[in-house]
Amino acid sequence: MATKEQIEDIKFKLSIAMEYKKLYKQLDLDLTTLAVAVGISCWSLSDLIKSAYGIGFREYLNDIRIRKVLEEIARFGDSLEVNDYARLVGFRSRVTFFNAFKSRLGKSVSQYISENTSLDNY
Repeated sequence: MATKEQIEDIKFKLSIAMEYKKLYKQLDLDLTTLAVAVGISCWSLSDLIKSAYGIGFREYLNDIRIRKVLEEIARFGDSLEVNDYARLVGFRSRVTFFNAFKSRLGKSVSQYISENTSLDNY
């Protein structure tokens, strides 16, 4: 069992891998690749994500990608196609993107964009 300091260190490395190295943009990002980037075994990383965030790796990854796509929508508004937003943040599957978005925000991507795009974006 890792100490609290070790867990915080791994969470910090995980944050760097996802936020600064932007590994979430990799279409083929998997647990093993992320574990190598963080410097721990995939089992340890899986356990850490589950215990620290209460979700599995895929849900963790999709949460980050949805958070990032919201930032991109705020930046670009309706100037990009929905599929472009999906690829921009690393979703390979359009269906996965749509499902992840709707499950977190309760509305479709198109609906969210139309409701949150103002004339200020032009």
